[in-house]
Amino acid sequence: MSSVDVYTLLEESVALAQASLQKSQSFSPFYMLLTTHNRIEKRECDLDDTKEGYAKLEEMLRERVQKGDVEVVVLVVDTTMPQRFHQAQPHSIRLHVEERAMVGEKIGARYLYVPYQLLKQEGSDGYTVVLEAPIPVGFIAEYLSC
Repeated sequence: MSSVDVYTLLEESVALAQASLQKSQSFSPFYMLLTTHNRIEKRECDLDDTKEGYAKLEEMLRERVQKGDVEVVVLVVDTTMPQRFHQAQPHSIRLHVEERAMVGEKIGARYLYVPYQLLKQEGSDGYTVVLEAPIPVGFIAEYLSC
């Protein structure tokens, strides 16, 4: 597994979230994963209640990981920035990233908080999404360590 694959998955995840934010000013939680066969899979929450939908999505992800062919997981949610990182923008795209190759490491997973701002486009119903630099937070792997 090359790190280019991980970066590609991260870029695609942020691009999907950004496109949804531009269209509807929010997005439903989703995950993307990369299999050992270099196949990308995406699963989106289909419930209106975001908290309930996130829990359901986590359950589906845990079941999917049990197949044993998942190399990288990116779980994506629209959230507010934690107070300790709170900067000018309180809103962020949070990516929960796990790589099988990192499972045994002290920091086997990480959150990437990507702060964003929605700017109304003049003379239009549309919005522009301005992304800021991601803020990483490391922790022990949760999904791929099962």
